Amino acid sequence: MLEGICDQLYSLYRSRDVRLKRQAILFLPALIGIHLDRLKSGLTLKDKKFQCLDVILLGIYNLEVVDEDGNPVDRKFRIPLLSKPSVYHEPSAHTIQSQSAAVLTEHALMKLENGPSDMVLSSFGPYTEFDQICASTRMTILTVLLKVYNQNLSSVPKESLRSVCRTVLKIIPCSSTSKGPDQLFTPTNNHSNGTSSFKDIISKTGPRIHLSPELLVELAYSVYFCLYNDVVLEGRRALDRIHSNALYNMYPNVILVRNLKFML
Repeated sequence: MLEGICDQLYSLYRSRDVRLKRQAILFLPALIGIHLDRLKSGLTLKDKKFQCLDVILLGIYNLEVVDEDGNPVDRKFRIPLLSKPSVYHEPSAHTIQSQSAAVLTEHALMKLENGPSDMVLSSFGPYTEFDQICASTRMTILTVLLKVYNQNLSSVPKESLRSVCRTVLKIIPCSSTSKGPDQLFTPTNNHSNGTSSFKDIISKTGPRIHLSPELLVELAYSVYFCLYNDVVLEGRRALDRIHSNALYNMYPNVILVRNLKFML
């Protein structure tokens, strides 16, 4: 049954119809959750029953990281300098006067040519094609797939958003302490030194999966969209799990993204 579902989803994704492709994208969080839950449960990743799952994840990844000509996809955007005019703004009057008053000398031309240029940042890629999902490639592949999902959040139905939260709750175990993530390191009655014990932080519900900070940032991005699109209860629980995992692994970028919740 799983093999038939994966074949159908992969056929939809390879379709030239954008609507059919988006239908396959809706199931990416569920597919990623099954893959990581299988890893968390200690099941062998070479089980033939689940090989189709790795095939579709790897296939979608390889389709996204290269263009039709086989070249790596590298999407960039430019941040213009405020000292230079653009379609969005004009330089200040002081800058215009100083530039007009300046003598056009060889030194001025050289300074203008070698001056600071616009900042160019990458929004996607470039990534390397892979031929298998293993420990060294898993986080890169899953992170790219979540990026693809997040690029289509505006057209995602509520049930797919709930699957993102369920995936987070499944792959990130709950801490054995009953306190929230903001209270993990607060003083307790049982510990006079002002810190929670190490056993209170480590989950006893099962083994932990190593999740890269890049993957957690993409998951947090999805969960934030859930919070502001009527998936509040599941979204809060998922965001707390992400924050607990970031505290456990000391991921500052993930902690910063989560703390944006209190700044909005």
